[in-house]
Amino acid sequence: MRKNGKCIVLSAPSGSGKTTIAKHLLTLESINLNFSISATSREPRGAEKKGKDYFFLSHKLFLEKAESNAFAEYEEVYPGVFYGTYHSEINRIWDQGQTVLFDIDVEGGISIKKLFPVNTLTIFKLTRINHIFDLKKYAHKNTCMISNLQSFDMKMNIERKSNHHHFDESCLGSRRQTIV
Repeated sequence: MRKNGKCIVLSAPSGSGKTTIAKHLLTLESINLNFSISATSREPRGAEKKGKDYFFLSHKLFLEKAESNAFAEYEEVYPGVFYGTYHSEINRIWDQGQTVLFDIDVEGGISIKKLFPVNTLTIFKLTRINHIFDLKKYAHKNTCMISNLQSFDMKMNIERKSNHHHFDESCLGSRRQTIV
């Protein structure tokens, strides 16, 4: 794996708005970013498209790819659900002379920073605690999210314990303009 390009990692707990920030940054042509599409072992949701939103893989294929070192980083974010970043996806963006923009969870962000310590800017978006409670209320009303609540609580407790010290910048904001 080459290590000559630049990376920007937006990282935060699930539901904190990092995707909204990433989409806004991608509209700013002056900073020459390209979005790193993650692989996942989960099923597509709603209008998500393979190769645009995620690379959707079966659980078995995901683990085979992990075993063959196809990923720069990967992890089991929820029980039985894996997410990861292909080495080839990073190289694709660097080959175009662009900076890789990651929208990944906290552990993934730390892994990218360790892999590319000099050429990575990591930004941790702190979450307002009332937003977390709103998200949990929403999850209780939507059965597809209920199975992830226990894992969500566990991850929030871990992330609240100060993982943000691994990042170059931390910010707290409820509006895109505050962060950008």
